[in-house]
Amino acid sequence: MNSKLTKILLTIIFACSVMWAQSKKNDVIVAKFKNQNISLKEFEKAYAKNVGGIKKAKKDSMDDYKKFLDLYVKYKMKLADAKERGLDKDPSILKELNDYKKSIASTFLIEKRLIEPETKNLYEKRKWEYRVSHIMFIPQKGKEDSTYKLAESVLKSAENGADFATLAKKYSQDKNSAKEGGDIYYVTAGFLPLSFENAVYSTKVGKIYPHVVKTRYGYHIIKVTDKRKRVPEIRASHILISYTNKGKADTAKAYNQAKTILDSLKNGGNFGDLAKKYSNDTGSKDRGGDLGFFKRRRMVKPFDEAAFNLKKVGDLSGIVKTRYGYHIIKLTGKLSLPSYEKDKDNLVKLYKKNRFNEAMGKLASQLRIKYKYKFYTTNFVKLVKSTDTLKVGQSNKSFDKLKNLPIFSFNGKTFSIDDVYSIIKKTKEYTNKKMTPDFISNAIDKISKDKALNMESSRLEELNPQFANLMNEYKKGLLIFKLQQDEVWKKVKIDSVKLLKYFNNNRKKFMWPNKVGFSEIFSKSDSLIKHYAELIKKGANFDTLAAKYTERPGFKLKAGNWKLKDINYNNLYQKAFTLNKPGEISGLFKNYGGHSILRLNKKILAREKTFKEAKNEATAAYQEMQAHKLENEYLRKLDKKYQPIIFPNKLSEAFK
Repeated sequence: MNSKLTKILLTIIFACSVMWAQSKKNDVIVAKFKNQNISLKEFEKAYAKNVGGIKKAKKDSMDDYKKFLDLYVKYKMKLADAKERGLDKDPSILKELNDYKKSIASTFLIEKRLIEPETKNLYEKRKWEYRVSHIMFIPQKGKEDSTYKLAESVLKSAENGADFATLAKKYSQDKNSAKEGGDIYYVTAGFLPLSFENAVYSTKVGKIYPHVVKTRYGYHIIKVTDKRKRVPEIRASHILISYTNKGKADTAKAYNQAKTILDSLKNGGNFGDLAKKYSNDTGSKDRGGDLGFFKRRRMVKPFDEAAFNLKKVGDLSGIVKTRYGYHIIKLTGKLSLPSYEKDKDNLVKLYKKNRFNEAMGKLASQLRIKYKYKFYTTNFVKLVKSTDTLKVGQSNKSFDKLKNLPIFSFNGKTFSIDDVYSIIKKTKEYTNKKMTPDFISNAIDKISKDKALNMESSRLEELNPQFANLMNEYKKGLLIFKLQQDEVWKKVKIDSVKLLKYFNNNRKKFMWPNKVGFSEIFSKSDSLIKHYAELIKKGANFDTLAAKYTERPGFKLKAGNWKLKDINYNNLYQKAFTLNKPGEISGLFKNYGGHSILRLNKKILAREKTFKEAKNEATAAYQEMQAHKLENEYLRKLDKKYQPIIFPNKLSEAFK
């Protein structure tokens, strides 16, 4: 038996064993009440969902499983009670459920049908970057056909072996890239017109895309010259030796100086020290030449290319020439690609900015076909004849006579001219617009597409199991909430006499905490903080020193003042509380990232609150106590009604 066949058989055996184990878990009952059983499989599904996945669930203890099972049985009994009371048919609950479905269905549809798959596709594409050259033709109005034919003939020349760079210099109307032989450097998905992007990502290195590509900019012939894994950002330092010295250009002298510095670096010289001493880039030399992190295409092309070609952190470039002078570049950092989950917000922004509207239009058009969209052309002609002098909101006799005529339909359900006009009048962007044929045509197109999307959204429960499950969970939540209202919250009563008694019996629960206010002088330097301490001993004013020298961001203007707060706010408040009287100054002490000296400004010791001060807090606590008592009473009723039985020993097989 060959190894491939063995692997297939083992895969089948493993799959069958998993299916058998899962079916077996359906037969293991971990709890039951009245006519309902809770299987081990149901328990596992509910538990994993509650804790955030199977991996986390497997790590939990048997005690965790038992506690959850107890809560889950209570939850299931509440649902059973709600259905017996007929709450699942309660008009107010059904209305709220329907309102919720309407509010999220279209969002869910767009997320699952467009955003999620397209951003995942975009994420996979953005793992790569392509170097691209193109020849662009900009058609003049009325000459689109002749321009396209010219582009096709140039494409044939390129495919037959004519030099692409020469053709680009001769024909391309992209002036910036034409002089570079059509090179537009490295590009990645998300920023390009979609038709251009798709052509690039489907072309092999060294090849020309076999068709002329149309974008909003014109017609393009596209050639891919390189493909590499994308590095999202790098960090680099550089030493710049400019061509000019005291106003005079001397490229030879600049080059020789750059070469001397590069030799020094190769022999172990410190990059930061040499940058501070020799670099002519005033913006980075004081930081040892550090430019921070930057993305592709942020620097001039020769610099960008040299920097992104460095492989390992610590690598040095050769001497790189740009219009600013000669550079020596050191790679100091390199970011890896983020996971899809971490990058999703950025991907969604890119998708919505560059291609979402087009995708939405395509989806709506597909749905119009699905629901058998029909446009009543004859009635449209009548409509535009009657409205050519009108603005939105206006009417006339001939227009009024047409309002009941159908303008489009889905699956035989018609929408009249009046239905459409009512929507137009309510749409802000259409206010006071002239009702020209183009305006009406575009408005009908948009409205009909919206209707098609709404029709698909209204059927999501039958079309999408995930959405059906979401709605089912929301309905269960509504039922439980209604039960809690009826059995607990509506029965909670506030009796002022009992509330006061509760407060007096629980005074220790309602306390003002220990509080302090203080001022601080903070410095990262050990020697400076010691100097400030000496100045204070000699009588220097603490506030003056703090206003002048404290290094904590945002505190110089406040003379280092920290407002009165609970001592548990942070470690500084706890330290300040150890001081006794206002005006007392601490010794210097180590703090996060530096050293501090504190002066106590105010100190308030903990005390019990008065009833007036604690009334809102006490009322909430009293209500919670009552609710807890009523909840327990309700659960006892459920236990008596359903007589649940739990089999905790069966949980030993959970997640195995």
